[in-house]
Amino acid sequence: MPVRLARRGHVLRSVTGGGTCLGYIWNNNSATYGWNSGIFPPANQWSMVALTVTPSNGAITLINSSGLQTSSNPVTNPIQAFSGVSLIGDDGAYAAGARTFNGIIDEVSVYNTNLSRAS
Repeated sequence: MPVRLARRGHVLRSVTGGGTCLGYIWNNNSATYGWNSGIFPPANQWSMVALTVTPSNGAITLINSSGLQTSSNPVTNPIQAFSGVSLIGDDGAYAAGARTFNGIIDEVSVYNTNLSRAS
């Protein structure tokens, strides 16, 4: 059940993972795509997933009726301009449909700042 957000080829693919473990890829850095968050969203249950990328770490948060789980990857992430074509639910680096999210994505938001829990 990987969720994909891709822009400009390999620059950003977020909330990916082998099987159902959530992960992310930033700037095609192996310290991001090889990272294991240890967060597994349950099948057939509404869940909110947030990816936060800062210059000093990446973090994934999963919220659903079971509670809140967060995992942080302490890796340096270069700042990237958010420009060009963006895809949500697909990965443009692969043939159309080869890495497509099979589910429902609703109420997507992109922020240019790290939000607090209260936000």
